[in-house]
Amino acid sequence: MWEPFVIFGTLGFWGISLLIALAFIWCIEIDKSGGAAFMVVFTFLFLWGAVGINPVLWALSNPMSALTYVAVYFLGGTIWTIVKWYFYLLRRRDEAKKIKIYFEANEHDLRKDWSSNKTDTFSFVNWMNSTSRHSSPRHEYLDNDYPPMATHHKGDILFWAAYWPFSAFWTLLNDPIRRLWNAIYALLGGLLHRMSISVFKDV
Repeated sequence: MWEPFVIFGTLGFWGISLLIALAFIWCIEIDKSGGAAFMVVFTFLFLWGAVGINPVLWALSNPMSALTYVAVYFLGGTIWTIVKWYFYLLRRRDEAKKIKIYFEANEHDLRKDWSSNKTDTFSFVNWMNSTSRHSSPRHEYLDNDYPPMATHHKGDILFWAAYWPFSAFWTLLNDPIRRLWNAIYALLGGLLHRMSISVFKDV
């Protein structure tokens, strides 16, 4: 009954394809590997029903073409992993800068809270990597991973590589826009602050 609505080229086909792409992006954004794996199976079944091609049978019938596509896909994933890791480091660096502002403003109190049985010298890096919890705006993923090491993020890296087309699309679309708005906010911050002082000067 529903088959005519998902035939390749129909509005239903492109609509479902868009929803599949958005689902992949959402799974990648929130690091849901199980959801992404489910979407792979769903996509195979959808293409099989809509296009009439069984990807497994096609690969067995066209081994050289299939191997070429796989090689290109793995190459793309390898290249994208390097790019994504760089974007990830930039985001972590920006987070660390915000935390360091807090650290420098509260260093005296944080030093007093530093456990007396610690052998490490009290410093921003040691404090960031400490397992002890302080009442601070530290982001959870910053704990025990400063600066980030690739060996601690094997799962993330393999996840980015496996679903690199969707990861690349969203990262290249989202990260530059977010950084642009952060830059605009930084430029406007002084102006907005002066406006607040001016409006409330008589209060």
